[in-house]
Amino acid sequence: MGDTGPNTYFYVEVAPGSHKVSTQSEFGENEVVLEAVAEQNHYIRQYIKMGLMVGGAELKIVDSAKGQKGVLSCKLARSNFESW
Repeated sequence: MGDTGPNTYFYVEVAPGSHKVSTQSEFGENEVVLEAVAEQNHYIRQYIKMGLMVGGAELKIVDSAKGQKGVLSCKLARSNFESW
């Protein structure tokens, strides 16, 4: 989708079903599989996991309450894609 930074988020509408979301970091590629349900918002948190020499990105699916709270303290990031 694009590059993230501190306190940013992406908003993407997807069809119901299984979707793989991944990120790359110095630890390699990390991914989660989201089972999207129609008419529901889903949230995936990206965070930095500290390693021996550098940090790397990790992904975690979070519940709606935690996701909504996180989004309220962030700004929308621009996607590199025109549409999904």
